[in-house]
Amino acid sequence: MNWNDVFQDIQKWMAASNEVMRTYPLTSSEYWRWLVGSLGHLEQKYNSHPLVVNLCIALFDYQDRNYKAMESEGMSKLRLDYYKGKNGDDLFWFFETFLPKQWVIGFYVLNVIKYVVRHEGKNGVEDLGKAKTYVERLVEFEKGEADEKKS
Repeated sequence: MNWNDVFQDIQKWMAASNEVMRTYPLTSSEYWRWLVGSLGHLEQKYNSHPLVVNLCIALFDYQDRNYKAMESEGMSKLRLDYYKGKNGDDLFWFFETFLPKQWVIGFYVLNVIKYVVRHEGKNGVEDLGKAKTYVERLVEFEKGEADEKKS
């Protein structure tokens, strides 16, 4: 691992963050979408090395503290829809866009397991329907990944 490259990339990220905030304030959903995506990209670039992950978490936490300070001073609040894309895309879109492929697959698989295992003791057929939804989402995600590889 070339740590000089890591720290140069972090400096570039900080400069880019300042530029993004010229267009989208810290309180905007657009800024937070950029922040999560760009930190995810930085993390992936260095193969999710634990120290890089912790640096990304520290950058996120720093901005989150700044946001909370602004919020406590009565500035505009972050909308709860910040996980939605510009076209109203949902949380699944967010995961599939910004998380590494294996994390997305793990998210879907773990939810399938959760709902199948608990269906008898909790919500019965309703939980099986939820498991089915996650299987269908996983199939669609994998098809999309396969289509991208063909292109």
